[in-house]
Amino acid sequence: MLRLKNSHTILAVDDEFGPREALRMILQNNYNVLTTDNPQEAMDIASSEKVDIVMLDIKMPGIDGLKLLKAMKTVAPDVEVVLVTAYPSTKSAIEAMQYGAYDYVIKPFDKNRIEEVVRKGIIRRTQRKLERGMASNLISELYQKFNHKK
Repeated sequence: MLRLKNSHTILAVDDEFGPREALRMILQNNYNVLTTDNPQEAMDIASSEKVDIVMLDIKMPGIDGLKLLKAMKTVAPDVEVVLVTAYPSTKSAIEAMQYGAYDYVIKPFDKNRIEEVVRKGIIRRTQRKLERGMASNLISELYQKFNHKK
C-alpha cells in the first residue's frame, strides 16, 4: 500500500546516532524526518527548509544546544523547538523556555511522549499561523476601509 507522508517536517539534531535514529524511527510513519549530527547543517536546514519541529540535543560537541536554539530562532523564528537531554537541570529547562523552546524531553525518552510532544507542537504551530493570518486579514480589511472613506 502506498502511503503519502504527512506534510509536516521534523528535524532531529543529536550528535549521538542512537537517540537520533530512535527519533527518526518513532516519527517516520507520520512525518517527514530529517536528521543531522552537525549543528551548522541543522542551521542550514532550519533556514532553507520548511521545518515544523526541531528535536534538539542540549549537549553536543562544538556548540551547546541552548546556543544553537537561540541561533536557530533567529533564522527560523516560527519553528517549534523541543530540547532533548540526558542531563536535565532546572537551569537548562528555564533557559530553554526563555530562548523560545516549546518543550523539554529527558533521555531515555518514551515513544508515546515523543509522539505527544510532536503532535502538540504541530497543533501549536498551526494555531499560531492561523492567528497571524487572521490578524493580517483584519489589518488588511481595516486598511481598505480606512482608504475607502477618504
